[in-house]
Amino acid sequence: MRRRNAQRWVGAFAAAIVLIAVSGAAAKVPTALRILAIGESTTQGAGSIDGCGYRTELGNLLTKAAVVPVWTGPPNGGNPYNPAMDCTTGWRGNSTLEYLQTNIAAWLASDQPDAVIIMTGINNSAGVGLGLTGFETNYTNLIGTIRNWSPTVQVFAVMIPYSSAPWATNEVWANVGIIHATWAYPSRVFLVDPSGYPTRWTVDGIHPSDYGPIAHTIYASMATAYGLPGVPWGSVVLPGGSCRPGFERAPTAWHC
Repeated sequence: MRRRNAQRWVGAFAAAIVLIAVSGAAAKVPTALRILAIGESTTQGAGSIDGCGYRTELGNLLTKAAVVPVWTGPPNGGNPYNPAMDCTTGWRGNSTLEYLQTNIAAWLASDQPDAVIIMTGINNSAGVGLGLTGFETNYTNLIGTIRNWSPTVQVFAVMIPYSSAPWATNEVWANVGIIHATWAYPSRVFLVDPSGYPTRWTVDGIHPSDYGPIAHTIYASMATAYGLPGVPWGSVVLPGGSCRPGFERAPTAWHC
């Protein structure tokens, strides 16, 4: 019950900050976007059908909007859930927020992104690295480093989907820290909230096996930032393997 109440509070909190985050004028509509995706295994794509995670569907949505997605960073060398799959879409990261903070300056210099997507916090919630000690401060500093690097780069801070892991309550407070971190930057920072992503849509209770909904929430913020057309939630057609018996059942709005 405590976690449920906390999640409701976080959801209302997120809705309020989204209004603040999207209040600025949209950037010029681009023909291409260099995108630096940083995070942990959920960003890497562990559990997704092709090992690319949300990047596949987000790339599809941007392409439909006549924007060429250019994913920076080294490719994922293989899907740990399906070694036969090999994702060539780039990303950067490791297991903790501290790792991202330590390396972000070098990544910005080498990748020269137009947009940075941050999706991290599950491992910290599990007690990896510093855990949640200093999480909000470190996340705030991470965003600050990105914004200070370029006057035009757009930052998309993605709240983490809640898992069914023993540390799930900590994930609520990680998301509170992410929300607070975005407050420090009233422009060029967008809060993305896929925290309501159903746990049943995961391969193991933690890693999303269906990347469509997360991609759509990120795209919605990108559409606001760049003046792109919206895309109906039900427009994506997922590959058949996205519906894994015993772990998930896709809702009727999705086609599997």
